[in-house]
Amino acid sequence: MKKPILLLLTLFIGFRNVGAHSEFELTVRKEVYKPLENATVISGPTGWMDPDYSIPLLFGYQIGDTTINTLHISSSVAGAYRSGNRTITGYAVSGHTLCDRGLGARQSESLIRYTTTGAPGKRIFKLEFHNAGFYDEYFHYGTNADYINMQLWLCEETGAAEYHFGPSEVKKFSASLSEKQDFRIGFVSDMNVYSKTVERMSLFSGNNDFPYLTDVVCKEGDDGLKEMPAEGTVYRLIPQKGVASNYQGVTKSNATRVYPAAFNESVCIENPLSDAAKYEMLSSYGAVVSKGTLPKGSTSIDTQDLQQGMYVLVVSTKSIVEFHKITK
Repeated sequence: MKKPILLLLTLFIGFRNVGAHSEFELTVRKEVYKPLENATVISGPTGWMDPDYSIPLLFGYQIGDTTINTLHISSSVAGAYRSGNRTITGYAVSGHTLCDRGLGARQSESLIRYTTTGAPGKRIFKLEFHNAGFYDEYFHYGTNADYINMQLWLCEETGAAEYHFGPSEVKKFSASLSEKQDFRIGFVSDMNVYSKTVERMSLFSGNNDFPYLTDVVCKEGDDGLKEMPAEGTVYRLIPQKGVASNYQGVTKSNATRVYPAAFNESVCIENPLSDAAKYEMLSSYGAVVSKGTLPKGSTSIDTQDLQQGMYVLVVSTKSIVEFHKITK
């Protein structure tokens, strides 16, 4: 079962959360992308693929329930590594295997580098993937034409994490991003670095300019971003202190049933729960197009006036939140 944190555009591109157990506040802004200067380069001179590094931090940074002083990069995730169960929890860099664009020639054309700026108490750790290619393109075509420039910032004062996107180009989208054909970033919990399986993740979904977070408990074909974020895009995630985990009390099976998945004049919701339930239907941009209460049993929602497109139907009670993707 999945719980969305859907966000609406405000005057200053701010957002509101839908769901009582949100772990993150997500905001979007635009600013000029600046490559790191005088940074420490950790990638080698002969090229790299699926980087695996450990980087010392100059301050303690909390990821989930762990405070780290060393940032690990493994399986395209930067975060806290647990050697006992070989898992990593942290921020997904792309959800896809990045590589050096000079990999074939064994001559590095792409850099992984980092620096720390600011005074104690307000320091910012900055990690950059400069001119990185996609291994899937190299594997399928023997080329590295597609590329990405991006940074991950970790903020000491607020505990926030920020994605900063620079010049990027992905013409061979299906090749570079493999069978997923979407760009996956967000917070990942307990990824096994060998099997690549994920226990839980908060995945960026929807429109690149107005994204929302989809909290899932397993990989079930969930959609990420359908395009690379534009140059100058900044996504900021701020952990919400004192807020319960999104995944507490959540199971993989949806308690309610929604049909048909491809609807026309109406959508039916079967609610077997005794708890009072509510629903909201949201467009792909996060706008609420219908809402109401759900008594136990079957409820039909009139959808004749809705435009064609993808919608998310959110069903919530005091103990659970579910969402169902449906299309008109």
